[in-house]
Amino acid sequence: MADQAARDTRPTGRSVRLDTLVRLRWLALIGQTTAVLVVYVGLDYELPIWACLAVIALAAWLNVALRVRFRVTQRVEPDRAAWLLAFDIAEAADDADARRVRDRLRHPAHFRP
Repeated sequence: MADQAARDTRPTGRSVRLDTLVRLRWLALIGQTTAVLVVYVGLDYELPIWACLAVIALAAWLNVALRVRFRVTQRVEPDRAAWLLAFDIAEAADDADARRVRDRLRHPAHFRP
């Protein structure tokens, strides 16, 4: 009977620790912030710096919220991990879209449909 109860409480399928996803996101946020600042300051390339940093800050806020809300050993089911990773992809794509929109506004003739 105890063996059956232990089997029912184990996660089904493969799950990943939330701590792993949070650490990966911190690494990505450091890389994204560095890339945006190097391009803006180091290469003197004009881009919507505050919009890019706001999106990066949103992801940092999500990281902090996940750390506060869940314990370090929390396991995440594959579908929920996919949602977190989808957010990361959308966040990275948003940084790229902000640069593309700025380029279209500056040189509309180069971007004909």
